[in-house]
Amino acid sequence: MMNSKPSKAVEKEWLSRVAEYGCVVTRETNVIVHHCIGREGKSQKYHIGRIFVLPLAHRFHDNGDFRPNVTMARKEFVAEVGSESSLFRGMCLDLLEDGPIPITEEEMRAIVATNR
Repeated sequence: MMNSKPSKAVEKEWLSRVAEYGCVVTRETNVIVHHCIGREGKSQKYHIGRIFVLPLAHRFHDNGDFRPNVTMARKEFVAEVGSESSLFRGMCLDLLEDGPIPITEEEMRAIVATNR
């Protein structure tokens, strides 16, 4: 993918694999795919917004009544379950066991550099 956005086909396949993985916190199967820095996010000149995603159970995404959740209580979420980039990296390592993932080493470094 280098410095360009992923093709719609690559993005669609990636989002499907991520959703099938299950929640990165609990491994529940009913998830919302969270775009960690927004769909158009960039880091170190890499368009990572469409690939830097996490599958989260609804309560961990945007349920204001549940703590921790990444949208309304991000600091609590990170303190309790880890940073978004570390959760992403762990998920990618697991997914690599089932085949290649559409993320280069440079993109992974750019994701880690977000400090998310």
